[in-house]
Amino acid sequence: MLYVLINYLLGSIPFGFLLVKIFQKSDIREIGSKNIGATNVMRTGSKILALFTFVLDAIKGTLAAYISTKYLYDNQALFSISIIAVIIGHMFPVWLKFKGGKGISTNFGVMLYLSPFVFLISLLTWLGIFKFTKISSISGLSAMTISSIIVGINLFPNYSHLFQSYLVISLLIIFKHKENIIRLTNGNEKSFK
Repeated sequence: MLYVLINYLLGSIPFGFLLVKIFQKSDIREIGSKNIGATNVMRTGSKILALFTFVLDAIKGTLAAYISTKYLYDNQALFSISIIAVIIGHMFPVWLKFKGGKGISTNFGVMLYLSPFVFLISLLTWLGIFKFTKISSISGLSAMTISSIIVGINLFPNYSHLFQSYLVISLLIIFKHKENIIRLTNGNEKSFK
């Protein structure tokens, strides 16, 4: 359980919040969607800070996947829980009263370590959809959907513990995007022009 806690705390590092606080002297939770993730950091006008937020949040996922694989791979239940823990940490960070990001960047980091192929397909999906829609939420949800299908086809049933982890992560990401999904359905989700 120690590594599950480590992964949760790793996920809880609020890079978007810290970068905006340090370099712009403002609170990202009072800007735009009030989210601490890379998309909202971009709304501050700094693409560089948004890029760093994305990369650092992804690194959290990659490190957590490494820790889980190195120390817990033989215990499938703990392995699955520890992978999920980094996403939960990002979404519900203890340092910010459990109000965090939506998990897309950190999930990209997990995928990068566990399956570079799935990561690449997901990233290309995100970039392709964003190029045409300029809407981050639909890009992220589309990338997650494509990666879920690929993971399901390739990992189940031989690696059912990984598949189950990814299924839970996908459900968490959908839950965190519920307001975006409502706005998408109503046709009033904000885009980056």
